[in-house]
Amino acid sequence: MAYCKVCDCKLRPHLQDLKLHTTRNKHVENIKRMKLAAVTKPIDSHFKPGPSKPTGMELKVAELRLAAHVAVHSSLSTADHLAPLLASTFPESKVASGVTLGRTKCTALVSKVLGPTFREMLLEDIGEQPYSLIVDESTDISCEKELGVVVRYFSKRANDFLTRFLGLISITDASATGMFNELKSFLESCNLDLKRCVGIGTDDASVMCGRNHSLYSLMRDENPKLILAKCTCHSLHLACSEATAALPANIEFLVRECYNWFSCSPKRREQYRRIYSAINDCDPLKLISIANTRWLSVAAAVNRIIDQWSELRLHFGLVQNTERCYTARLLHEMFEETKKTICTSFSLSPS
Repeated sequence: MAYCKVCDCKLRPHLQDLKLHTTRNKHVENIKRMKLAAVTKPIDSHFKPGPSKPTGMELKVAELRLAAHVAVHSSLSTADHLAPLLASTFPESKVASGVTLGRTKCTALVSKVLGPTFREMLLEDIGEQPYSLIVDESTDISCEKELGVVVRYFSKRANDFLTRFLGLISITDASATGMFNELKSFLESCNLDLKRCVGIGTDDASVMCGRNHSLYSLMRDENPKLILAKCTCHSLHLACSEATAALPANIEFLVRECYNWFSCSPKRREQYRRIYSAINDCDPLKLISIANTRWLSVAAAVNRIIDQWSELRLHFGLVQNTERCYTARLLHEMFEETKKTICTSFSLSPS
């Protein structure tokens, strides 16, 4: 007996009967159905598969990268708003939608994961090579003082000399002995031998680099070959501060009071802007304040006044009549004395 799979029936195994069966309507319809079923796709193939859920590792990597970005470029308080922003900006991304990174979690990642990891990588890069330190005590007025430590070394990985932040040391005793003990303990915790330290950079404070008893002298007792590099900017600041004693005191008064005159008064700034714009056809640059802790900042402030000397002299000549203010009259008199310009320029001469 012959058998037809399409029609599911038995046939007589004669050639004429088989040819006749292929022409019957039942067999033809069954053949059409089989061909149609072969080209027809399953119903679920007409729908796009949804994105796969992110793995736990993908979310961890994303959160660590965001935490590193916040630590370097922003404030930790912005972490509360960063994750919702990414989720709303990239709704099709399952990773962005799955990130949960608040300020508390971001702080923990930075302080307990990223910080120790990068520090371990830094110490591994230093290895057994010689290194130098740059240390400075914080100027924070709070109860707890800190000693900032920066390390400079030759990196085989980068094939270059690198300067990297090593850490902050909390100190309760800001004396030379106290800072030395804390620094030595800190270096031991980093597996850095003090005898491999070739140099130390400090400011000119006696507690840091004094000849008899200082942080440098105590470190030199442990490492006689230690080299001291004082901060040239700090030395230059002290020299300039002493040099100002030979200059007329009214120069600093002129610079300070000119800034104070405009700093808290939008009306005065607008009056001066109109005068300056009428003469120069542009707006004036803002006057610069002198920093109390750095005399070198007076250079930019005085240069700004010299550039606007004529306009300021005209302005104070007008306001001394409209405002009954002794400061305005005094500043006008100082601007009228042309020798102040020469003296001020001399005080800023590079030579």
